[in-house]
Amino acid sequence: MKKMKLFLQILKTSGVDTLLWGFVAYLIVFACIISFFEPNIDGIYDSLWYCFATVTTIGYGDFVAITGIGRVLTVFLGIYGIVVITICTGVVLNYFAEVQKLKYNESVTNFIYQLEHLDQLSKEELKELSKRVKKRKI
Repeated sequence: MKKMKLFLQILKTSGVDTLLWGFVAYLIVFACIISFFEPNIDGIYDSLWYCFATVTTIGYGDFVAITGIGRVLTVFLGIYGIVVITICTGVVLNYFAEVQKLKYNESVTNFIYQLEHLDQLSKEELKELSKRVKKRKI
């Protein structure tokens, strides 16, 4: 639960949650416009599939923009998709770095607590603590 809260906090702090919702709206609007202008894309579902293939740079080729407006919209959609995916990748990497930092801080806190309460530790705990100190593995 801590990790999910941290992830949501990073999304909100960085503003990526707003970016993602904006991107979804952008994708739907573009799908509607493309389905209207492109004669070989029949309906909103095919248009959403085309937008998905464009954004993810998969580009299956089952649908192709043939009108000028469709091509221009596809270029903007592709660039915007690359930017959004890049930003999201950075946020996810930041999340994992924060999780690792959190684990390290908890380990250090636990180690310091054990040092402060040496007289209360059992012999096994003291041996384990001694091994960790010798290995410098906190």
